[in-house]
Amino acid sequence: DYPSLAMLIEKLTENNIFLFFAVTNPVKDTYKSYSNMIPGSNVEILSQDSSNVLNLIVKAYQDIRSRAEMEVVNLPKELSISFDAFCGNAEFVEGSKSCSGLNIGDTVNFTVTLEAVDCPKDGKSKTFIVKPILFKDTLEVTVNFNCDCDCENSADESITQCANGNGTYECGVCKCLPGRLGPHCECRESDSSATDQATCFPVKGDPICNNRGECLCGQCVCHSNEFGIISGKFCECDDFSCGRFKGKLCSGNGKCECGECRCFANWNDIYCNCTTKTDSCITAVGSVCSRRGSCVCGKCVCQDAAYGDHCEKCPTCPDACSIKSDCVRCKVFDTGELKKNGTCHKVCTDEIRQVEDLDTGNANGVICSYKDENGCTVHFRYEEESNGNSVLTVVKEPVCQPPVNILLIVLCLMAAILLCGLLALLIWKLLVTLHDKQEFAKFEAERAKAKWDTANNPLYKAPTTTFTNLTYTGNVD
Repeated sequence: DYPSLAMLIEKLTENNIFLFFAVTNPVKDTYKSYSNMIPGSNVEILSQDSSNVLNLIVKAYQDIRSRAEMEVVNLPKELSISFDAFCGNAEFVEGSKSCSGLNIGDTVNFTVTLEAVDCPKDGKSKTFIVKPILFKDTLEVTVNFNCDCDCENSADESITQCANGNGTYECGVCKCLPGRLGPHCECRESDSSATDQATCFPVKGDPICNNRGECLCGQCVCHSNEFGIISGKFCECDDFSCGRFKGKLCSGNGKCECGECRCFANWNDIYCNCTTKTDSCITAVGSVCSRRGSCVCGKCVCQDAAYGDHCEKCPTCPDACSIKSDCVRCKVFDTGELKKNGTCHKVCTDEIRQVEDLDTGNANGVICSYKDENGCTVHFRYEEESNGNSVLTVVKEPVCQPPVNILLIVLCLMAAILLCGLLALLIWKLLVTLHDKQEFAKFEAERAKAKWDTANNPLYKAPTTTFTNLTYTGNVD
């Protein structure tokens, strides 16, 4: 087709054009595949009557304004590059080249790490460009490769240690001239009498040079091979017998060394087909796999009942109602934090359906409720349909309790206090009366037991007392 996808990507990048596909649900997966290959692009679901196209444009604009992503143009194959992001909220995201959920005035920083995985055959420097997507600013980086050891510059051709001029002494070893072999360049390739096969196999009885070379002058000279280079002291290594993934040696993300893949930066696993980057696992709000899973090889591995590309779908998760209630606030009632910071359309991609009352007989999804700022209760159902759509069915009118009559409450409290006081007085009076009756009955019982005449008081004492002086005789003198 013309233009090709590569040409389209080139022109979009040159002119800083943001591309988003508004497509119907049946072709969503196809365009998602295209979007993964076009930097900065996005895919949105268009309704059958295209009534939500304006909302999709607004959402796309919100995505542009709140997201910063780096891209690399013309990266040489001899280099491997990785990014670490420091987003505006001081959050460090290792292996990420993008930040989302940004507000105007936020500052983001990206740390770029370069690693040389090979030396250019032409020996020249290489140039590439690092730039933020949808921005005109660019950074051109020129890399000079130093693939030679410093000791090679001081090679000695006159030293006698290398068979009197049959090689040069470089970095502590002899580098033989063409046609010469041996630790000291003492042998010729054509000199068969100099062959010593005893040193050309690791264990006695093993094939000489592993059947992949010839033993000349006590050394293995490895055969050439159309697939790559055979190397090693006993020709035991090569750079083409490593595992392949999707037809590519070491998945194209590593270098084959002696039968093992040596992965480039940001790649691991036996075939180097597992990326350590987390860009594809980060949601629109900056969380990894919606905090319901872990990022493994660039894909979210969800926990419990969560599913979806970012584990964002989970009607039965404990936090499902609290997360979706924020979307109901901003998309139905135009309130909440998501509405204030302008991230409502980016975070909330659910389809909203408003009804008069929820069908409690519907077993799909989960029924949720929350209290709004007015104290009213909002009821809604969150469910995931079989076609992949997330649906929030919201009751139009919140359930509000009648206003509280404070004066009536105060009067009732005062009446209750007064009633309690009167009741306490009655109880006290009753107890006192009962006590008096008990005391009087006890007194009557004591008086009935008395043995004296009731006309005389046994406790009475006369006011005068008479004393008799026994020594008085009646004489005055």
